[in-house]
Amino acid sequence: MIQILSTIRDAVVPETQELVGELAPSAAWDGAVASGVANRFSPAFRYRLGYFYSEFKGIAENNLRHQVFIENEVLPRVESGVQAFYGEDGRFNSAIRARLALIEEFADDLERLSLTAGELADDLETTLNLEPSD
Repeated sequence: MIQILSTIRDAVVPETQELVGELAPSAAWDGAVASGVANRFSPAFRYRLGYFYSEFKGIAENNLRHQVFIENEVLPRVESGVQAFYGEDGRFNSAIRARLALIEEFADDLERLSLTAGELADDLETTLNLEPSD
């Protein structure tokens, strides 16, 4: 039973390195609900976990949009040289400036989400009376 709950913990609260380039693993949450394991969570914890997955999905979708931008707007211009990324005023063009601001927001969101994932994992271990994972 402990192994099953530990596996669910690992599936429900993804590791930090899984946060980039993937959509939220909703199947893990759906499985926790379907199996009844989610019923062991307090309403407050379920809310926090649901909010986490909502944020996770939004951040992952933003990252995918960023990747499309790189593929469609940056990579085709690389061979043209750095001037392809600058406006007549000598500054990055508006699309690049906007993308740089979004990258900074993405980094902040990812850090926040990583911290939240750790907090949720710790709370889940306590809730399910599991040994801490390494």
